[in-house]
Amino acid sequence: MDNLNELLKDKDKFYYEISKRNSPNSLNLFKNAKVGIAGAGGVGSNLALNLARVGVGNLHIIDFDRVELVNLNRQNFFLKDIGKSKVDALKEYILAINPFINVVCENIKITSKNACEIFKKDDIVCEAFDDETAKSMLVDEILSSYNDKFVVATSGLAGHTIRDEFGVKSFGSRLFVCGDFSNDDIYEYGVMSPKVCMCAALCANVVINLILKGKI
Repeated sequence: MDNLNELLKDKDKFYYEISKRNSPNSLNLFKNAKVGIAGAGGVGSNLALNLARVGVGNLHIIDFDRVELVNLNRQNFFLKDIGKSKVDALKEYILAINPFINVVCENIKITSKNACEIFKKDDIVCEAFDDETAKSMLVDEILSSYNDKFVVATSGLAGHTIRDEFGVKSFGSRLFVCGDFSNDDIYEYGVMSPKVCMCAALCANVVINLILKGKI
């Protein structure tokens, strides 16, 4: 415990220790990266904690919802979070992993009118919405407004079946979509933790690869 208390006084030493099992030469790349996450639900909450664990130094999370009991079947929240804003609860867990991460949270709804302004400082934008219209809107707004940002999006998370198509597809050089690309309706087939967490992990891995390949 004494050693931990000392580490918590020194950002560089803390990052060195917590990053020992990461890929070689990744520490500074992760520390300097700026990643925006649109949505703090099933994919977004699990994605954010994956990125926190590898040491991504700047996380920008946007969501306007509050935690409900029904969310706990797949979202990275707990009973004590019921009623809290999702972004505030998620920030608490990120900082519990790494208190030196710069976590910026916005409790607002993303629309076509504010999307570009919201994400102007982020290198990579992760789309983690449930609504198909919102998904398309965000992807279109970011890719058409910026030529230096990457978008990591999701598609097809309903039900429990893991299809052979489950994986990552790239569309051009700046858009990457994770999922199984099915049209199954989540209200008919449900949406559950294993498949959602798999997709969140895929999204996190795409982000990590973009950072390590020096794309940002």
